[in-house]
Amino acid sequence: MNHRRPFDYLKALIVEFERADKNNMINMGGLLKTFYFDCRIRNLTQKTISGYGEVLKLFLQYLEKTTIPFEQVSSLTIKEFIASLQDRGLSDYSINTYLKVLRIFFGFLETEGLLNGQANPMEKIKLLRTGKKIKPVLSPEDIERILSVFDKKIFTRCTPHSAIGDLPI
Repeated sequence: MNHRRPFDYLKALIVEFERADKNNMINMGGLLKTFYFDCRIRNLTQKTISGYGEVLKLFLQYLEKTTIPFEQVSSLTIKEFIASLQDRGLSDYSINTYLKVLRIFFGFLETEGLLNGQANPMEKIKLLRTGKKIKPVLSPEDIERILSVFDKKIFTRCTPHSAIGDLPI
C-alpha cells in the first residue's frame, strides 16, 4: 500500500501566484490561499485538495494562454475552456469533473464576497451530457458455466440453480 502523500498542487499553485501577484490587479495567490484554508477546515482529504489544485492550475494556465484576466472570466470564457478540453480529447466525464471543481471554486469566491461584484461565471454553466454506460449482460451460456462451478452436494436446501432459477434469462 502506498502511503506517500499526494503532491499538493493547490499549495504549489499558491506559491507560484504569490510570486506573480505583485504585478497583477487581483491577488490570485490570496484567493487560492483562502480557498485552500477553507478546504482544510472542511476536512477535505489531501487527495481532494490536490485534485482541486490540478484543475485550477490548468484553468489558470488556459487564462494566461488566452490573455484573459481572471477578473474578466465570464460564462463564455468557461465555454471556451470546455471547448479547449474537448479539443484535447478529454472525455465528457473528465470535463464534468473539471466543471464541478470550477463550480466549487467560484461558488466559494461568491459566498465569501471575493468576486468583487462580478457575476459567478459558473452560474449558467451546465454539466455536459454524457452517454449512459451499458453494463455487459451475461449470456445464458455464461450463467450455466458459473452455476456448474458450485458443488451441488454442499448446497442441499438452496442450490445456486434454485436461488437464481427464477431469473429471466
